[in-house]
Amino acid sequence: MTEGEASCWPCIRSRPKLFPKIVRLNVGGHIFEEHVEVFTSFKSPLLDAALAGDPEQDGSHFLDRDGELFGMVLDFVRNGPGQFKCPEGEVEVAQLLQEAKILAVSALVRYLRPEEAPPEVEASGSANGPKEYLGAPKPQNEAERVSRLRSLNILES
Repeated sequence: MTEGEASCWPCIRSRPKLFPKIVRLNVGGHIFEEHVEVFTSFKSPLLDAALAGDPEQDGSHFLDRDGELFGMVLDFVRNGPGQFKCPEGEVEVAQLLQEAKILAVSALVRYLRPEEAPPEVEASGSANGPKEYLGAPKPQNEAERVSRLRSLNILES
């Protein structure tokens, strides 16, 4: 990187144009060269940590995981579920599921085993009616915010 460019992975995530276009990643001896945007789309703490460190002498970053499984995860992230070729064997699917969980690629976990996927934060409501926002209050003013917090019995907690 040249002077003035981002040098930490969280900075790169927010400003990928400041990082080299192509990132080289060594995963268990398998070399992956990808556009930085592909790796930032993972949003994986484990991958972020590997990319946040200084590169090896050959310019690659190292991730201590199974390279073949990572390649399948990368394929899913890059191409989405529509073009993803899922392994056929039960053992291979279980291994890929475990890797997806470790890398925190929840879309792949949902694809492989919907019942094991972490719950998505969704608003409640029927398919026909409007959905109610269940997150933090979105008040128009401070009085409304305090009133809403009091009604939820969390203002004094």
